[in-house]
Amino acid sequence: MSDSSVAPAAAGRRRQPLRSAKTDEDVPTGRLLRLHLSQSVPFPSLPPPVVADAQSSSPDWELQSTASAPISATRPTTYSAAGSSQKGSRSRSPIKSPLDLRFTTKPLRYEPALPAVSATSSTLSDVDKSLLRDLKKIATGQGTIPRSVQQEVEDVLGELDEVAYWMLRDDDEDSTVLPRLRREFDDVKDLVARSIECDVMEMSEAAWNTDVHMPLLHLALRGSPAVGAYNITTARPCRELLPKSLAVEESEAKLVDLSINVRPEMEPAVAEHIRLLAAEPVSLRTINQSLYKSLCWRPSAVCIETKGAASGGTNELEARSQLLQWTSAWLTRMRSFLHARSLGFPAIIVSCSAWHLYLIKDTSAAVTMYSILELGDTHSVLGIYKLLSSLRRLAEWAKGPFWSWFKQDVLAFQAPEISQAC
Repeated sequence: MSDSSVAPAAAGRRRQPLRSAKTDEDVPTGRLLRLHLSQSVPFPSLPPPVVADAQSSSPDWELQSTASAPISATRPTTYSAAGSSQKGSRSRSPIKSPLDLRFTTKPLRYEPALPAVSATSSTLSDVDKSLLRDLKKIATGQGTIPRSVQQEVEDVLGELDEVAYWMLRDDDEDSTVLPRLRREFDDVKDLVARSIECDVMEMSEAAWNTDVHMPLLHLALRGSPAVGAYNITTARPCRELLPKSLAVEESEAKLVDLSINVRPEMEPAVAEHIRLLAAEPVSLRTINQSLYKSLCWRPSAVCIETKGAASGGTNELEARSQLLQWTSAWLTRMRSFLHARSLGFPAIIVSCSAWHLYLIKDTSAAVTMYSILELGDTHSVLGIYKLLSSLRRLAEWAKGPFWSWFKQDVLAFQAPEISQAC
């Protein structure tokens, strides 16, 4: 072989060390690491990470800029003064299971069922019993299908499904009802199609919220101006209200996704009362547990945590933990106003298409979350009609017993007496 044929290859080999000799400023961090490892060049030592003082309660470590922050495997999401976070992944808490929450100063517990008790000693109030009995009937399908669209529903059911007589409910005689019910039926079919697509295409939790869960809530609450559904994915609870562990360590902010809230602006006198009551220090200027704008003035009645598909039930455990911490912060806020009794508060976990109801009770010993029943499923027409009926029953509870309790026991609001002429 001639020298001329060898020269180019040799020159190429001689140039290889020159390519790896770039300065750290010229090579991205990831490529620099791979080059050092592949060519057995000692990787430059880095200074030890800065560890925050465990006794300090200052949140300054969360507010440092990304330019000055030390490189770490995880970096907390930056908080804004309004209680929402910047766009990005949620902060991760070491508390992943409700079992861990038993070590907070006031234990937070999960129970898979309500305790069996005698008629004279019940965990539930009369209001709780009435709500749960109605929801259990709805879960069987009782009275969920409008009679006016019975034929349309039967036409789209599979061979194994049918509309039983006890599933039907009579409609109003108003001439506007039938067109409205048929439009609703079209919306139901569209939601089923979206739900199946989200499942088959393994779409994200955010896609489920946008394409299925929020449209379903808006459909259910249409015609109920006193209550509304809100996407609160970026809302964070106030730090002062988060549960504390026995080691005096503050659990990280836990988020939930959706919320059904009462709109007090429908009653101007009460709305003004809330505005004055919530005019507190900036860190607690809210009627709920978060400074997120949609939550500052509108009392939260039902909170909803949504999850995508995951194996091993991990998401279900984390969802329970999130609901317990979120509701615990809310209850702490209520105790700063509370004048008397406490209610049972419904909460929902949505796992892809399946909606499950829980009841959270606050006692002197603990905050306990009870699993109640499956409300419905968005993969079928019958399942969505169950959900519509259940959500409308929860809306009635929100603007009825819950709102009355909130005005009287939380706000201590008394309607002004109307003077009568002699």
